[in-house]
Amino acid sequence: MKLLLPFSVLIFLFSSFSFAQTVTVSEEISIRNDNAYDIIGKMGERFLLYEEQTNKVEIQAFDMRMRQSWNKELKFEHKRFEVVGLIPNRNSFSIIYHYKKKRKEYLKVQKYDAAANMIDSATIMEYPTAFGEPAHQMIYSEDKKKVLIYSIKNQSDIKAISYDLINKRVLWEANFEIDDSQFFNEHIEMILNNKGVMYLVMSKNNRKNKIDEHHYLIYRCGKQNEVIEAFLLPMDNKLTYSVSFDYDNRNQVLVAGGLYSVKNRSRAEGYFSIHIPDYDFGKYRLNYNPFEDELISDLEGKIIKDFKGLENVRIQDIVLRKDGGMLLMFERTKEYERRMASAGRGLVGADGLRYIVDYYYDHVFIVAVHPDGTPHWDQILHKKQYSQDDNAIFSSYFILKTPSQLRLLFNDDIKLESTVSEYVINSKGEYDRNSVMSTKNQEIKLRFRDAVQVASNEVIVPSERRNRLKLVRVIF
Repeated sequence: MKLLLPFSVLIFLFSSFSFAQTVTVSEEISIRNDNAYDIIGKMGERFLLYEEQTNKVEIQAFDMRMRQSWNKELKFEHKRFEVVGLIPNRNSFSIIYHYKKKRKEYLKVQKYDAAANMIDSATIMEYPTAFGEPAHQMIYSEDKKKVLIYSIKNQSDIKAISYDLINKRVLWEANFEIDDSQFFNEHIEMILNNKGVMYLVMSKNNRKNKIDEHHYLIYRCGKQNEVIEAFLLPMDNKLTYSVSFDYDNRNQVLVAGGLYSVKNRSRAEGYFSIHIPDYDFGKYRLNYNPFEDELISDLEGKIIKDFKGLENVRIQDIVLRKDGGMLLMFERTKEYERRMASAGRGLVGADGLRYIVDYYYDHVFIVAVHPDGTPHWDQILHKKQYSQDDNAIFSSYFILKTPSQLRLLFNDDIKLESTVSEYVINSKGEYDRNSVMSTKNQEIKLRFRDAVQVASNEVIVPSERRNRLKLVRVIF
């Protein structure tokens, strides 16, 4: 068990802003020996934190004032095991793990309650040990009731298992090969819907000399021993990049959004959206929309007369609407590598020079599209973030979602003492910008991209500094 010092609690109430926030910060925890950590979420009157080390998993619990309540090491059937993944839920959490014993391999799941007591255990699969098998990977469905465990060998051989966590049964198992494929170069997305159906999306011929052959290849599997090459989606003589796919479980539609160009893949001429109904892939809708002059001028901060495309833009999120429409969230990002002759912090290359990487995460712009793919509204949310040699883990933003609005939370500056701001956006694209908190004298650096929403008005944000972790609770 890990021994921790007693927690002191720092509570701040910001009543001077148009929306008051209560911010509570826990005492710091050492994560020096952790392979990974994750915020499980809020269960009853406790917040749970998952910590993973080699052959060891520990759960930390915090009360409503972010004071440590208890910590517990979890026990598994074998001393040497590998965690495949964690699935948090409202009142419980599950851990899928893998181990080898007597020339056999076991894939198992253990379920825990809010007190980290094991309440169920099941064997997902048992099979002979095979030399050189790749590591398992995992994704889970939106409702967190189905899980897909898969592995990829030689960039083309795929093994996948769809498992029902509630009924404790394998829905289907598939071993298949993707022909003429370089998986890690062409793979776009792996998605699992609430019925346990897998969608594997591959990008093909996305280069200028084959622009007329560019298409997406979508594999779907949802029945035992059946793999369907569901659809070849032609991209109508456009080059695409920074693409994201998602599944709309409410409307049973596979959706996507991204950027496109005709002449140069490094410059986006506009955005596109895709709606593919699950009942009939042939009735897909593919819409291309060029950027409007007003949006470009506002984004660039000047009048653009000869528009040649946007550089350094990527899609970060797709927010699904109840009516079948969606919001495409784009962000301007740039990485710049510099070589320095002097010694010091940074990566050292084979030539002996020190390499420094600068990260720029700037303005976010949102495009709302109707269910038929036509534009609804667009909006630009201005920000500027710069950091160095940190893999941009403190940059970008977090979306807190409610039925009536979105909150985008972000660091104003990537430094120890800064301020946190938010954009509050309604369904019409109208917004307010507010100050949320100051990090001055608190020794916290917030990783908003790893935050977890635990209620409609509440979020837990990890703060990481010098291998020390704090959890920051914000209530709006």
